[in-house]
Amino acid sequence: MGNRPSRWYAPLGFWLRTIAIMVATVWFEWQWATTGWWVWGALVGWMHAFIGLAVQHDASHGALSKSPAVNAFFSYGADWIGNSRWLWMQQHVIGHHPHTNIEGHDPDAHSAEPVLLFHSYDKADSPRRGFHAWQWLYMFLVLPWYGPSLVADYKQLAHMRHGDEVPPNPWTRTQRPLAVATRLWYIGRICLAPIVLGGASIASGLLLVPLVAGGILTFVFVVSHNFEGSDRFPTMTKGDSVDWYKLQVRARVLLQCATAGRCKRGGLYVTRVSCAQVETSCTYGGWWAMFWSGGLNLQIEHHLFPRLSSWYASILVPTPRIALLLYAHPRTGTTRKSHRWYRKSARSTA
Repeated sequence: MGNRPSRWYAPLGFWLRTIAIMVATVWFEWQWATTGWWVWGALVGWMHAFIGLAVQHDASHGALSKSPAVNAFFSYGADWIGNSRWLWMQQHVIGHHPHTNIEGHDPDAHSAEPVLLFHSYDKADSPRRGFHAWQWLYMFLVLPWYGPSLVADYKQLAHMRHGDEVPPNPWTRTQRPLAVATRLWYIGRICLAPIVLGGASIASGLLLVPLVAGGILTFVFVVSHNFEGSDRFPTMTKGDSVDWYKLQVRARVLLQCATAGRCKRGGLYVTRVSCAQVETSCTYGGWWAMFWSGGLNLQIEHHLFPRLSSWYASILVPTPRIALLLYAHPRTGTTRKSHRWYRKSARSTA
């Protein structure tokens, strides 16, 4: 891709998809608000998930444009779909990316507890109960509730703090008025308007859109880091202090570089560098999966290059460097691997 910074950012295809998402979202929301028909509500939920996956996710990583203002504007897509840009930054960029799958530091590792357990606890201190043996089945009923629980979490909104993983930030609290205003705007147009103007039932008005959006968002994100072979303790041993270098350089990765101790394999110079981002992430599908998931199917590439536009992630997979990386740590597969992981995990530790 060369050394020109513009090559890292969103290309024309990305922007055309973004325009299509924005137009479809406005149209579906209008139909949902004025007719109250559940089909329109489901389509709104789909578009909101699409915004979360394919627009604001890249924007929050600064991957849309070299202009900080453009990235900031589109990162407010989180507010448009019922979240908050700053709460999402705390959860995902500050909490999840540097500490993937590390219990106590990655908010996503315990966000569904105690109903769903993603972390592999030791039996001595495990919060697992008998019903967790069936989480591989009932998870599909639980995950969608991420949407309504997020919209209704006014404690986080009041303190502008996602959780204990992120220390209090006085500056973030100055963003509270805008966050509250956008949340009220969401409730007005998505929850109340279909009831008042469209004649939708109270239940569907309050729950339909966030349930659909929450189901899509959570399933795509959960698959990315919970699968057969995923590293649940990327700091090597449980209880290790969290060290930035160790997090970035733990798993064996083969990179083309000229460093001491290199060896030659298949015409490429390789070195044993490690990266916990590889052992905790997976890659599946190709370009079309990238198009519909916003690149969430290519988590190895995304976690190694978070500021690279997701549109390019599928291009990285067949390149020699990444091909060797995947050869050394084969974190590829389908969603079936993730589902099998839930079943095995539940049976072995419940």
